[in-house]
Amino acid sequence: MNILGDRIKKEREKLGLTREDLAKKIGVSYSAIAMYEQGNREPNKELTLKMCKIFDCSMDYLMGITNVKNFKNIVSDTLSDLGIEITHYIPEFANVRNFNLSENEMNFLLNELFILLKSNNSSNIDAGIVSRLKKSNIDYSNIKYALFIIEGTARNLKENEEAFNTIQSKLKKYFSNFNEKQYYMCPVYGQISARQPNWAEENIEGRIPINTNLMNIVNPEDHFFLRVNR
Repeated sequence: MNILGDRIKKEREKLGLTREDLAKKIGVSYSAIAMYEQGNREPNKELTLKMCKIFDCSMDYLMGITNVKNFKNIVSDTLSDLGIEITHYIPEFANVRNFNLSENEMNFLLNELFILLKSNNSSNIDAGIVSRLKKSNIDYSNIKYALFIIEGTARNLKENEEAFNTIQSKLKKYFSNFNEKQYYMCPVYGQISARQPNWAEENIEGRIPINTNLMNIVNPEDHFFLRVNR
């Protein structure tokens, strides 16, 4: 089963690219693209990442680990509605969308907003963000600019009693429902030696959300996926 090749062909054709077009973009020959699509050869990690950028998809998707093309494209309707409502009161919040955040990152940012709204003393992100980032498997560099907008949003909401009460109430309800799902972004490992396994962060190829309640998982940090090549 040639999932990688099939998806390269599918995404290439979606963009209206010929094999020659894609070959030029990633710096290989026409015949190399043909072999990738036919399953006669696999691109190395560097070339795969180049194609992921062109196709706007995750490596997990292109490799067949998940059927979700890109988590930033599946932000839930509820999450989207929350963003629209906040923007209604604080137009600047719309700038968060410019960062192409994933659902996990958006949930994290809204949780930070909720924390700020509950705080009576400050509208600045507290030191506890470090542990919250680690727990949520979020890279600070991906969201640091969006956090500035979150801080400004919190300050502006606190100046508008109607907006403050409305958004705080909706965030409280949202996270009450969200936390019941207990999603964990489980790491996916690829190249691991059987004799000397390496579980370092740099060996993680991607992450897949799992519902810990549904799967009866008590300690999600002890679990992982391993990609197997046949």
